[in-house]
Amino acid sequence: MKQLIAVFTLASLPVWATLPEPEAVVLPGMQQELQQYNYHQTADGKLAVFAQSNINFLNPQIMLARQQNKQWQQAVPVSFSQAEFSDTDPFINADGSRLVFISDRGKTQEQAHPLDIFVSTNNAGVWSEPVPLAPQISSAAIELGPEQHQQMLYFSSTRPGGPSTLSVYQYNATTEQTTALPVPVNQGQQNSDFTISPDGHYALWWSTRAGGQPQLYMSTVTANGFGPATLLPEPINSPAGEITPNFTPDGQWLYFASDRASKQGLYKLYRVSWPAIVSALSPKNAIQ
Repeated sequence: MKQLIAVFTLASLPVWATLPEPEAVVLPGMQQELQQYNYHQTADGKLAVFAQSNINFLNPQIMLARQQNKQWQQAVPVSFSQAEFSDTDPFINADGSRLVFISDRGKTQEQAHPLDIFVSTNNAGVWSEPVPLAPQISSAAIELGPEQHQQMLYFSSTRPGGPSTLSVYQYNATTEQTTALPVPVNQGQQNSDFTISPDGHYALWWSTRAGGQPQLYMSTVTANGFGPATLLPEPINSPAGEITPNFTPDGQWLYFASDRASKQGLYKLYRVSWPAIVSALSPKNAIQ
């Protein structure tokens, strides 16, 4: 991965400047009684994917939404979706040619199958039959939240020997090596849905290190790893849970899911201006 330099040290900020209020994201085909999370879109903004499931992430499906004449069309399940399988945590690359996701495909009526990483390719608008990634990536444990950046595939796993019960890992396609990310990313009991900003300066993920609900954390990406982890304050985080952060390819929006507005605990999608967050983090805007 190319060498990346931090813009400034987040931990040095005494008080956060005013942050924008996240706005709810509602697309045609999002069912009110279900939850939505893991939103990603292509660079042209015309194709979006997200996961939709019952509460507690049961019976998930991957949904595709297309934009025509600047209007979002009805989101529909991806063509390879089958009711007997749980397909979730989709990531689509910038040109819309590759979909990486989590599934329990391979299970039978007699034997369950852990959630592993699968990939499907888009051939002239037709998605191929999903295939599992190489065995050195997946494990006999549960994998979640895959996301690809250049030669690096990031995902989380409950595999034994990790620094947390749910840890973020990095698979290097060049060396074919899988390693757990260091502190401050893997700290506390659960860490997942690792993402990197398009300019390569920031990493975001959710963690339960503060106790209780999952919350969004941010770190600068440095030449030697990562800067200190910073818990994003309200109104980005809330007293509820926040998960699945992701940037649009143009770096204009940060999407995430939260159950802040649901008495039933359903996660719904939100977005907030990423440039506004970066501006609020600037030392010149810090409140002394």
